[in-house]
Amino acid sequence: MRVHYEILNQKGTPAFYSDTYINRPTYGFAGRVFISTDTGQIFEDTGLAWSLIADAGVGGGTLGSVCANGNSTSAGIIITAGGLSSNSITNTSLTTGSILFADAGGLESQNNTKLYWDNTNFRLGIGNNSPGAPLDIHATGTNAHFNGTGTNNAYLVFQNAGTSKWRIGNTYNAGANSFDIYNNGLANTPLSINSATNLITLSANVTTTGIQAIQNGLNLGYASGGATASYTNMSGSTTGINFALANGTGGASFIFPTAAGYNYTFPATTGTLALTSNLSSYLPLTGGTLTGQLYINPTNTATTGLDVASDNISFRSDNLEGSKRQLLITMGSGTLIQFTAQGYGANYGTDLAFYTATTSGVNASPAIYITGTNNRVGIKTGTPSYDLDVLGTGRYTGTLSVQSAGSTQLFLLSTGASSRNWQFQTSEAENGDISLMQSTAAGGSTYARKFNITSGGNVGINCSSSNKKLYCQSDDATSSSFAFGAQNGVDNLFLIRGDGLINTGLRAYSPYNFSTSGRSAIINSSGELGYLVSTRESKANIKSIENVDFINQLNPVLFNYRKKDSMTNIFTDELYENTTYGFIADEVEKVNKELVFYNEDGTLAGVEYNSMIAILTKAIQELNEKLVRNNIN
Repeated sequence: MRVHYEILNQKGTPAFYSDTYINRPTYGFAGRVFISTDTGQIFEDTGLAWSLIADAGVGGGTLGSVCANGNSTSAGIIITAGGLSSNSITNTSLTTGSILFADAGGLESQNNTKLYWDNTNFRLGIGNNSPGAPLDIHATGTNAHFNGTGTNNAYLVFQNAGTSKWRIGNTYNAGANSFDIYNNGLANTPLSINSATNLITLSANVTTTGIQAIQNGLNLGYASGGATASYTNMSGSTTGINFALANGTGGASFIFPTAAGYNYTFPATTGTLALTSNLSSYLPLTGGTLTGQLYINPTNTATTGLDVASDNISFRSDNLEGSKRQLLITMGSGTLIQFTAQGYGANYGTDLAFYTATTSGVNASPAIYITGTNNRVGIKTGTPSYDLDVLGTGRYTGTLSVQSAGSTQLFLLSTGASSRNWQFQTSEAENGDISLMQSTAAGGSTYARKFNITSGGNVGINCSSSNKKLYCQSDDATSSSFAFGAQNGVDNLFLIRGDGLINTGLRAYSPYNFSTSGRSAIINSSGELGYLVSTRESKANIKSIENVDFINQLNPVLFNYRKKDSMTNIFTDELYENTTYGFIADEVEKVNKELVFYNEDGTLAGVEYNSMIAILTKAIQELNEKLVRNNIN
């Protein structure tokens, strides 16, 4: 008797097989197990197929193979064919409050002393690990940046119950920056500090009550030369604005208006601050009336008001940059009166503006505005863009001469957001041609020629014209663009489209409806319109037609022409109503290529019907000869 150790069941089939995957036996015996020695996979024979029950074994295989077969572990990580999910990933090296980031090597890192989250109180600490506020930043120097990149603003907003109440930060405007405090409730800026001049501006919307509250008890002092500045409240009241000025040994003080009235105390003559004047009463700074006269080097003491006897009068004011701006009026004997607005002590461009008054105040825009940087003059505009910029209407009576080196330009500018500007130009570079140009975009500075007249009298529309008396150019080469058109007020009489179509309309005397005797028109391969010349003088290599037997191969047909799409120039399924008789160029080409013509790109175009006349005439002659020879009447 012989024992078969591999037979372990009643069916007599091996229970286990082990071999390489390619040598796996055919399935069909349920209950068998196959172990693949090269892939590490285990399969069960279901009787209908080998079913994978394990992959890679313990400690082997790849993550890709595990994911592809949907295996799982008991450690809280579930790997499926769609990805990885987890509810219990633990990194024992992390500490409470860590905010993870990738370090320079791309590894998971933490730094609780620099970046910390207090999850109990919901606070974020930057630079410390015990934040005392929802956002707590500890650092030396600059703690945070609010950067409005480019020409943008950068604000910090304060809200109450989700509604914005205040806003502070940097406001950008035309190259200048200012630090503003903005009141959302009143929609104004009560305080603004200019970054270029440090000028502090209080909102014009502050109420009278608010101004009075500021004035109460506001005292300013200034001292120079060792003296101590002080202010004296002459009335004993705390209201008003008090200024104390001391210079040198005089120890004098100015007391500006208090409740007691207008009071002035001037320094001793030994001080550098001195005023020599003839004040009959007092000189008010706010309100009141100047009584008496103020004379400065007078020539006529009977003059009421201000009398200045000098060739030069300067009105100056210090600005925060330490330089001065002044309006200098020069009145020399026998010379012009000169108004000069200038920066004093620095190369500083100063504008000069002339405002007129209305019944309720001063006009918002100046009547005349002159820029100090480039001497541009604006009429009814404070921002002239040209040497002379007029906002509004104008009229010139007389001769207006516009001239410049190289070319002369006259602009017609529109303020509409979608409107284009116009330019009237004559150029020496183009022999004095006159052009009407339009900006290529709304408010743009790039211009395209719309109308042109050359020095030789040639006219170009939408182009220049150097050798044609009238030359019209369409905007593009499509059926929606026209180069030329004529109309009688109702119907089109003559149209030339950008795609080359010529349309003469359907009026009674249009070529379509007009009947007359004359020559037959043809169009040659260059697109030129004319008629066929038939004189002997116009022809060469003249030969009689010898054989027209091929005429029997031609196939005369009747048909309807298909219409073309006006945009794509492709034939459509829409037909013209009239039935036409003729030939198919594709069939004629196979019989005789000399009876067809082609497009410029070499594609077949049509039949030379004029050439057909000679062919048919020759065929009739040959037929007639046959009839004569055969005595057929």
